[in-house]
Amino acid sequence: MARRVLSLVASRLQSNRSILNVLAFALLIILIALAIWLSVDQLDHPSIRRSDVAGDCVPHYHDQLLEHLDAQLCQKLGCSWQPEAPAGAPKCQIPADHTGYSVDFRNDAGQATLTYDGEEFYGPAVEPLAVNLSVVDDNIFRITIYDPNEKRFQIPDSLLRLPAGRIGKLETDCCRMELCKNPFGVRLVRKSTGRALFDSCNTQDFYFADQFLQISTRTASDNVYGFGEHTAHRLRRDMNWTRWPMWSRDEGLYNHGWNLYGVQPFYICLEDADGNANGVMLANSNAMEVWLQPTPAVTWRTVGGVLDFYIFAGPSPKNVVEQLTSVVGRPAMPPYWSLGFQLSRWGYRGTSQIWDVVDRMAEYRIPHDVQWGDIDYMYKKYAFTYNNCSSSWVDLPTMVDKLKQRHIRFVPIVDPCIKTSEYFLDSDSSDEKQEPCKAIPYYPYLDAIDKRTFVEDADDLFGYYLGNVWPGQCHYPDFTHPNISEYWFNAIANFHRSINFDGLWIDMNEASNFNDADNYNNSYAQHCRNDSFNWPEYIPRVKDFDVAGLYGKTMCMEAKMYAGMHYNLHSLYGHAMSIATREALQKLQPDKRPFILTRSNFLGTASHAFHWLGDNQAHWEQLHWSIVGMLEYNLFGFNMVGSDICGFVFNTTESLCRRWTQLGAFYPFSRNHNIIGTVDQDPASFGPEFAAMARRILLERYRLLPYLYTLMYESHVYGTPVVRALFVEFPTDKGTWDVDDQFLWGASLLVSPILENKAVKRLVYYPAGRWFDYFNYEPRPNYDGAMQVEIGCDADSIIVDLRGGSVLPTQTPDLNTELSRRNSMQLLVVLSDAYVAAGTLFHDDGSSPTEQGSFLYMRMLVTSEIGQDDTVFSMNFVCLHQGYNTTVAVDELQLVGLPGRLIGATLDGTPLNYTASANVPAHRQTIFNFTISLHNLCEVQFQWFTANS
Repeated sequence: MARRVLSLVASRLQSNRSILNVLAFALLIILIALAIWLSVDQLDHPSIRRSDVAGDCVPHYHDQLLEHLDAQLCQKLGCSWQPEAPAGAPKCQIPADHTGYSVDFRNDAGQATLTYDGEEFYGPAVEPLAVNLSVVDDNIFRITIYDPNEKRFQIPDSLLRLPAGRIGKLETDCCRMELCKNPFGVRLVRKSTGRALFDSCNTQDFYFADQFLQISTRTASDNVYGFGEHTAHRLRRDMNWTRWPMWSRDEGLYNHGWNLYGVQPFYICLEDADGNANGVMLANSNAMEVWLQPTPAVTWRTVGGVLDFYIFAGPSPKNVVEQLTSVVGRPAMPPYWSLGFQLSRWGYRGTSQIWDVVDRMAEYRIPHDVQWGDIDYMYKKYAFTYNNCSSSWVDLPTMVDKLKQRHIRFVPIVDPCIKTSEYFLDSDSSDEKQEPCKAIPYYPYLDAIDKRTFVEDADDLFGYYLGNVWPGQCHYPDFTHPNISEYWFNAIANFHRSINFDGLWIDMNEASNFNDADNYNNSYAQHCRNDSFNWPEYIPRVKDFDVAGLYGKTMCMEAKMYAGMHYNLHSLYGHAMSIATREALQKLQPDKRPFILTRSNFLGTASHAFHWLGDNQAHWEQLHWSIVGMLEYNLFGFNMVGSDICGFVFNTTESLCRRWTQLGAFYPFSRNHNIIGTVDQDPASFGPEFAAMARRILLERYRLLPYLYTLMYESHVYGTPVVRALFVEFPTDKGTWDVDDQFLWGASLLVSPILENKAVKRLVYYPAGRWFDYFNYEPRPNYDGAMQVEIGCDADSIIVDLRGGSVLPTQTPDLNTELSRRNSMQLLVVLSDAYVAAGTLFHDDGSSPTEQGSFLYMRMLVTSEIGQDDTVFSMNFVCLHQGYNTTVAVDELQLVGLPGRLIGATLDGTPLNYTASANVPAHRQTIFNFTISLHNLCEVQFQWFTANS
């Protein structure tokens, strides 16, 4: 269009050279350019065709209905029949000439009004619609589409306070936003490359009905990662017509694609080989799904709320996660003890069995920091109780106190659903040997009745919504109620007076309900209304959608909470419970960081709690799946995540548990846990050989905890992922884009576990650079670029590599973090090809809130100067924050990758002892026999010298 205008102007100027005509046509050019700038209506994008994104005319049709769909029925619906559509693509599509919504009015501030014209494929279209385009900061953009005339549900600020963005600015140094008029669309373009990061222009399927909201957006490439939580077999999403439903559900990690406990409507797209990346988040808590198309494009569908997108322009994958967490909240900082190894199981028969496990772990000298309590310890599964009338559990408080004397913490499980009983009936008719106990008022129930903090039944048949979970009939706390903080704090504080626990495990908070578990026609199934909330015309393909609508394994959608219907709040329930639990623990112990492990989660939950990946199985393939889940949740901003080591469901085997223990030693959250009725699987249960292997690998974890703890702090402050997929750290290396069976701790430690039965070797992908075997410091083959190498690994080991250019803080390990933190520290210097290295170190008391400022944080820098006869290395420390005095000292420098034999070392000019290998180049050489406290490091300089020949 612009070229035609310029051609016309040129021809007119040739025929008439008058100044008046020149001025007139100059003015015409300015007006046309201004019109183009104000509206990109009908502009052609070089990579866009009107038909490149398929719009499904019948997304509400399930498989049985699709079998009867033909051309006649499709055309009767006003749609276009495409019999040659590829497998997985819809055959009944929205016509290419369909307009739908178009811009009726817009202003220069990024605000527009939309009207609708055309076939209403999905029910009455809401019109007018309002559109707000805004800029949160130079690399974060917001697009909000809503009904200006009728208030619709949006995530309450009390649960997730999102930044509003600045109206009126549609361009930054990074990107520009464009509004397409007819049909309506929005495009965000990266100015440096011209790539569209978010592009809904020239798509025909945008629709906004009361219970069906849909928009398709092209992605910059098909390298898409994210959307949670699911049983995903690979990290990179398959863009070939795959669906990913998101709706919190109590469901194990069994089948590929099922929706699980958490809802994370966010993805990262790696755009190109330059390493550019972007991310997109939809702030919507209603049931939804994404449908991935090979265009590539993402079709977002949800059954309520508004369309509220945040777009993160990176440009690196790490930047994207940092930007995400700047919007939804930075990850919480874990207490140091929670980084230790942890044991749990469902099925402990009493405290004596727990002591058996604790004692045999100690006998084999296997590190053990935390002991967990599953629902076994409770009185008849009543939340906030323990079975003090059972001889098996009566001494639980004493056991917890004695565990602390051994420096072992205790974390019990607490489920939300509160038994409908006014009394804590301390007797168990099934236990004939038990002495009778007196009845005690059950305050978690009575207090909730008094404060009216239970979820209400919309039909008011029982007053409060009645569910069925572990204790039987129970009510659900309303975690959006104004009185919930006081109620939940009272329950937790009273429980803490009974048992001196160190953290809480909040489970079943999807919210789970057994009233319709597995068999939706059983005699005790709940009777939800047959209405458009439980059974909307369009239902995302959530588990059991065809037999239970949206209420499968949870409350009916009409259940009433203070902030609205369960229909809108369902996927926020576990998130709200996490907030209430964090607030209660902070009030209970204001000088300690809370430790909370939650199963259900939402955007921003990582600011309040940590997450484990749920009910996995003791099957070999789930080792790989656990890595995928861990990497995904680090993309979602969760720093503390892991899977049940050795598997939760089914009996594990010695060989499986061996490899899983090796892998689990490198989960940020490292816990062995299994289900009732299965064999013991703690590391001490398989005999001395297994125990020796577990001890060796867990001691290496403990040696590396100062490095992991530093990564946790940087995640807490900056939002940087702790565990990283290789593409996150090496986005310009195409070979990393599909690697999801290896992972990095930070930038410096590469973990490549054995994931197959009987395997004693595997292919390891090494990005370009220097890499060294962590265990013996031998260098890997160093080519100019990336490489894939077959590495052997016996049954007692795991493949771990150090990256050249790194400085890692380590510590002499011990049997728990309390003891290991008293030991001396070492600095592991791994030199790059240029013989330089850098790293950081964070240190504090391990439990105080970082906001108090009582910590050390420093940068460590190693430089080199090559002379004629020798090379001089200097190591300096830059203190970024000095707020903590400690007795912990550094007593050793371990040097990897030196160019020659070590011939001298000094500390501020004073000679130091060192070891020198006869091999040149040496694998590792050591400077030792010195002691300097951590808080004095910034006042000193180390130097060492190597011979050049």
